[in-house]
Amino acid sequence: MKRIASLDVIRGVAVLGILLMNVVNFGISVPAYFNLDFDDSGSVLDRSVGIAGELLADQKFMAIFSLLFGAGIVLFHERAVLKGRRAVWLSLWRNLLLAVIGFLHTLVWDGDVLLVYAVCAPFVILARRWSDITLAVLGVGLVALPLALAVAAQASVAPDGVGLGEYWGVAGEMNDAVGI
Repeated sequence: MKRIASLDVIRGVAVLGILLMNVVNFGISVPAYFNLDFDDSGSVLDRSVGIAGELLADQKFMAIFSLLFGAGIVLFHERAVLKGRRAVWLSLWRNLLLAVIGFLHTLVWDGDVLLVYAVCAPFVILARRWSDITLAVLGVGLVALPLALAVAAQASVAPDGVGLGEYWGVAGEMNDAVGI
Protein backbone atom coordinates (compact mmCIF):
# COMPACT_ATOMS: atom_id res chain seq x y z
CA MET A 1 0.00 0.00 0.00
CA LYS A 2 1.33 3.39 -0.87
CA ARG A 3 1.43 6.45 1.34
CA ILE A 4 -1.20 9.17 1.05
CA ALA A 5 0.90 12.13 -0.09
CA SER A 6 -1.70 14.77 0.73
CA LEU A 7 -1.74 13.66 4.38
CA ASP A 8 2.06 13.87 4.48
CA VAL A 9 1.97 17.42 3.06
CA ILE A 10 -0.64 18.56 5.60
CA ARG A 11 1.33 16.86 8.39
CA GLY A 12 4.47 18.70 7.28
CA VAL A 13 2.66 22.05 7.29
CA ALA A 14 1.31 21.28 10.78
CA VAL A 15 4.78 20.41 12.07
CA LEU A 16 6.19 23.65 10.67
CA GLY A 17 3.35 25.59 12.34
CA ILE A 18 4.09 23.89 15.65
CA LEU A 19 7.77 24.74 15.18
CA LEU A 20 6.79 28.38 14.61
CA MET A 21 4.98 28.52 17.95
CA ASN A 22 7.76 26.60 19.73
CA VAL A 23 10.32 29.11 18.44
CA VAL A 24 8.22 31.88 19.98
CA ASN A 25 8.05 29.88 23.20
CA PHE A 26 11.83 29.44 23.26
CA GLY A 27 12.38 33.17 22.73
CA ILE A 28 10.23 34.52 25.57
CA SER A 29 9.44 33.67 29.16
CA VAL A 30 6.79 31.08 29.95
CA PRO A 31 4.30 33.62 31.36
CA ALA A 32 4.70 35.85 28.29
CA TYR A 33 3.76 32.94 26.03
CA PHE A 34 0.36 32.72 27.73
CA ASN A 35 -0.10 36.43 28.49
CA LEU A 36 1.01 38.89 25.80
CA ASP A 37 1.03 41.73 28.36
CA PHE A 38 3.37 39.98 30.80
CA ASP A 39 6.70 41.40 29.62
CA ASP A 40 5.03 44.78 29.19
CA SER A 41 7.11 45.75 26.15
CA GLY A 42 4.24 47.80 24.70
CA SER A 43 5.87 47.64 21.25
CA VAL A 44 3.38 47.67 18.37
CA LEU A 45 5.49 45.10 16.53
CA ASP A 46 5.64 42.75 19.52
CA ARG A 47 1.92 43.09 20.04
CA SER A 48 1.15 42.54 16.33
CA VAL A 49 3.33 39.45 16.11
CA GLY A 50 1.82 38.09 19.33
CA ILE A 51 -1.76 38.64 18.17
CA ALA A 52 -1.03 37.21 14.71
CA GLY A 53 0.50 34.13 16.35
CA GLU A 54 -2.53 33.70 18.60
CA LEU A 55 -4.99 34.07 15.74
CA LEU A 56 -3.22 32.19 12.97
CA ALA A 57 -1.00 29.56 14.55
CA ASP A 58 -1.33 28.89 18.27
CA GLN A 59 -3.18 25.62 18.89
CA LYS A 60 -4.38 25.44 15.26
CA PHE A 61 -1.43 23.46 13.96
CA MET A 62 -1.42 21.21 17.01
CA ALA A 63 -5.08 20.44 16.37
CA ILE A 64 -4.35 19.56 12.73
CA PHE A 65 -1.41 17.39 13.76
CA SER A 66 -3.50 15.64 16.42
CA LEU A 67 -6.28 14.98 13.91
CA LEU A 68 -3.77 13.50 11.49
CA PHE A 69 -2.25 11.40 14.27
CA GLY A 70 -5.68 9.90 14.97
CA ALA A 71 -6.27 9.32 11.27
CA GLY A 72 -2.86 7.67 11.04
CA ILE A 73 -3.74 5.26 13.84
CA VAL A 74 -6.93 4.23 12.07
CA LEU A 75 -5.20 3.91 8.67
CA PHE A 76 -2.37 1.85 10.20
CA HIS A 77 -4.91 -0.46 11.83
CA GLU A 78 -6.97 -0.87 8.64
CA ARG A 79 -3.90 -1.63 6.54
CA ALA A 80 -2.66 -4.18 9.08
CA VAL A 81 -6.07 -5.90 8.95
CA LEU A 82 -5.93 -5.99 5.13
CA LYS A 83 -2.51 -7.66 5.32
CA GLY A 84 -3.86 -10.27 7.74
CA ARG A 85 -1.74 -9.09 10.65
CA ARG A 86 -2.69 -8.72 14.30
CA ALA A 87 -3.66 -5.08 13.97
CA VAL A 88 -4.43 -4.24 17.59
CA TRP A 89 -1.19 -5.76 18.87
CA LEU A 90 0.86 -4.05 16.16
CA SER A 91 -0.78 -0.72 16.98
CA LEU A 92 -0.18 -1.15 20.69
CA TRP A 93 3.46 -2.12 20.09
CA ARG A 94 3.97 0.88 17.81
CA ASN A 95 2.50 3.22 20.40
CA LEU A 96 4.50 1.63 23.23
CA LEU A 97 7.64 2.53 21.26
CA LEU A 98 6.24 6.04 20.80
CA ALA A 99 5.64 6.26 24.56
CA VAL A 100 9.25 5.30 25.27
CA ILE A 101 10.51 7.94 22.82
CA GLY A 102 8.08 10.48 24.29
CA PHE A 103 9.19 9.69 27.84
CA LEU A 104 12.84 10.13 26.90
CA HIS A 105 11.95 13.40 25.19
CA THR A 106 10.22 14.69 28.34
CA LEU A 107 13.54 14.32 30.13
CA VAL A 108 14.96 16.92 27.74
CA TRP A 109 12.00 19.19 27.10
CA ASP A 110 8.74 19.75 28.98
CA GLY A 111 6.78 20.51 25.79
CA ASP A 112 6.72 16.92 24.55
CA VAL A 113 3.45 15.66 23.10
CA LEU A 114 4.52 12.21 21.91
CA LEU A 115 3.87 10.61 25.29
CA VAL A 116 0.37 12.11 25.33
CA TYR A 117 -0.31 10.74 21.83
CA ALA A 118 0.95 7.30 22.85
CA VAL A 119 -1.34 7.25 25.89
CA CYS A 120 -4.35 8.38 23.81
CA ALA A 121 -3.74 5.94 20.94
CA PRO A 122 -5.37 2.88 22.57
CA PHE A 123 -8.54 4.93 23.09
CA VAL A 124 -8.55 5.86 19.40
CA ILE A 125 -8.15 2.18 18.50
CA LEU A 126 -11.03 1.33 20.84
CA ALA A 127 -13.27 4.13 19.53
CA ARG A 128 -12.71 3.49 15.81
CA ARG A 129 -15.90 1.45 15.53
CA TRP A 130 -18.17 3.63 17.65
CA SER A 131 -21.16 5.24 16.00
CA ASP A 132 -21.01 8.80 14.67
CA ILE A 133 -23.53 9.90 17.31
CA THR A 134 -21.48 8.43 20.14
CA LEU A 135 -18.32 10.10 18.84
CA ALA A 136 -20.12 13.45 18.39
CA VAL A 137 -21.53 13.38 21.94
CA LEU A 138 -18.12 12.41 23.33
CA GLY A 139 -16.45 15.18 21.31
CA VAL A 140 -18.88 17.84 22.51
CA GLY A 141 -18.45 16.63 26.07
CA LEU A 142 -14.66 16.72 25.82
CA VAL A 143 -14.86 20.33 24.61
CA ALA A 144 -17.58 21.46 27.03
CA LEU A 145 -16.04 20.00 30.20
CA PRO A 146 -12.73 21.91 30.05
CA LEU A 147 -14.65 25.05 29.07
CA ALA A 148 -16.88 24.73 32.14
CA LEU A 149 -13.85 24.04 34.34
CA ALA A 150 -12.06 27.11 32.91
CA VAL A 151 -15.05 29.33 33.65
CA ALA A 152 -15.25 27.97 37.19
CA ALA A 153 -11.50 28.44 37.70
CA GLN A 154 -11.63 31.99 36.40
CA ALA A 155 -14.35 32.83 38.90
CA SER A 156 -12.00 31.77 41.70
CA VAL A 157 -9.20 34.21 40.70
CA ALA A 158 -9.05 37.61 42.36
CA PRO A 159 -9.59 40.63 40.04
CA ASP A 160 -5.99 41.78 40.59
CA GLY A 161 -4.66 38.51 39.16
CA VAL A 162 -3.09 37.27 42.37
CA GLY A 163 -3.19 33.51 42.41
CA LEU A 164 -2.67 32.97 38.69
CA GLY A 165 0.81 31.67 39.35
CA GLU A 166 3.81 31.64 37.08
CA TYR A 167 1.89 30.84 33.90
CA TRP A 168 0.08 34.13 33.79
CA GLY A 169 1.86 36.33 36.27
CA VAL A 170 1.23 39.92 37.13
CA ALA A 171 4.27 41.76 35.74
CA GLY A 172 4.90 44.00 38.76
CA GLU A 173 4.39 41.16 41.22
CA MET A 174 6.75 38.86 39.27
CA ASN A 175 9.37 41.59 38.87
CA ASP A 176 9.32 42.29 42.61
CA ALA A 177 9.71 38.58 43.29
CA VAL A 178 12.88 38.32 41.16
CA GLY A 179 14.31 41.68 42.27
CA ILE A 180 13.80 43.69 39.07
